[in-house]
Amino acid sequence: MFNRFYGMAALYDLTRQWILKDGPFVCDFEWLTESYSDEDVNAWANNTFRRAYGVGLDDFEILA
Repeated sequence: MFNRFYGMAALYDLTRQWILKDGPFVCDFEWLTESYSDEDVNAWANNTFRRAYGVGLDDFEILA
């Protein structure tokens, strides 16, 4: 239940950024855990996004 709830929170935030914000995605999810590194948390958020939309955060190209 924990992973599912926070996975949806991360997915909501990343989707909001995708639609409303210019520039790169900001994965600010360190507050979720003290047990994992920033890289691990960012990879988890990226995988959550990829499962939902079929693309990863790094697959986007920022246009001028």
